[in-house]
Amino acid sequence: MLQSYLDAFGAHVSHDRFEDYARSVSLPLCIKTSSATLTVTSLDDLQEGFDDFCDMLRWRGVTRMVRTVIEARFEHPERLVGLYSTVLLGGGDQPVVPPYYTKLWLHCRDGNWQATRAHMNTHDPRWPLLLSHVPPVDSPPEELLL
Repeated sequence: MLQSYLDAFGAHVSHDRFEDYARSVSLPLCIKTSSATLTVTSLDDLQEGFDDFCDMLRWRGVTRMVRTVIEARFEHPERLVGLYSTVLLGGGDQPVVPPYYTKLWLHCRDGNWQATRAHMNTHDPRWPLLLSHVPPVDSPPEELLL
């Protein structure tokens, strides 16, 4: 279930489809990084972050985004929490930033799964997340484990 959500979410970003992206997020969206706790409260803020993130991917030459579920579990029939890795690949399938990890909470509303909270091991201090500092790590940090 989580892998399907991540694949669709990645396609929304890769194909610049904000409306689909917005339907896969529940506002307010809480995002915790290693440097800050951020809250996206409005559709305008979500759009700004989406646009800036897509621009950053193009600027860095990202040609492929690979998100892989490490672990996931249902906390309730309509609530799922999972841990996944993200690798952003550029020309020659080389990572453009170190792989990073995200713990993600999803909630199902009217048959639609939406992200409600994310905890990442990046050091972004503000929204939008531009992955300006991603620490190289070999495994998920302990605070992200399920």
